[in-house]
Parts: sequence; structure tokens; C-alpha cells
Amino acid sequence: MKQTNALLILILIAGSFLMLSCKKDRRYADTTTLPLLENKNWKLTAKLDIFYNQDIYPDIDTCKRDDLYTFNEDGSLTVNNNHTKCNTTESQVFGGNWTYNSDIKELMYYSEHDSQNVSLTISSISDNTLVGFQHITIGSIRYTFAWTFSKQ
Repeated sequence: MKQTNALLILILIAGSFLMLSCKKDRRYADTTTLPLLENKNWKLTAKLDIFYNQDIYPDIDTCKRDDLYTFNEDGSLTVNNNHTKCNTTESQVFGGNWTYNSDIKELMYYSEHDSQNVSLTISSISDNTLVGFQHITIGSIRYTFAWTFSKQ
């Protein structure tokens, strides 16, 4: 009986170490959001300044409005200039990276095309639409922008 108890305790301890040493695979961190987000072409189709209640999508350079963003399964980001380049000598495709924190629904990405980090809190995602909010504080004012991407 003592051997059985000792063996059972040993198995439980070994199992605990195995479970604690496993990394959480980012692909399965959120089984509803990631399959909708990953490996699809997304295009920014609306951008609103919530603070001023103003549509700022028309202020985005026309050459950037048709860019396609692909959040690849491996955490890399591909930005394709699509039909219109801002400069005829620039690359057609740019890289970057992204992460998703399912605890706070935060999508963060860096695009070499814009040389900027973007952090969006996802409010909704479906097969065809992604809506996220960006919060930026300048001085004592907190600005909020609503970004809408459509699947292409």
C-alpha cells in the first residue's frame, strides 16, 4: 500500500511539473478571435476620432487606404501596398509583427510600412469585420480612435 501511495504521489508531482513547464500556445489562447483574425487580408475602411466625433478616414493618404494587413499565424505581419503605392520606388510588401492578449482583448502590431506600433482593444470581430479602439494620451487629454477593418 505504501508503494502504491508513493508511486501515486510521484506521478502527481511529475504531472504538476509537466503542466507548469508547458508554454501556452498563442494560437489557442483565444479560440474565437484568433481563427477569425489570422491569415486573412484586412483593409482599413473607417477611422473615427471619438473625442471630436469626427470621421478622419478621409485624412488618411489615399495610397494607404487600400493597404492589406495580414496577421500571420506565426506572429508576423504582412502589409501589402495593394494597388496604390505612396512612392513608386517603395516595396510592394512590408513586414512587421503582432501579438494578441486575450485577457484584455488587445491587438498590438508593428508595421515596417508605417514604422509605428499600434495597440487596439478589439470590441468586435466577425468573419468580415474587425473593430478596435486605440487610446492615445497627449498631455492631459485622452483621445480615442475607432478603427474598422474589412476582410478582403
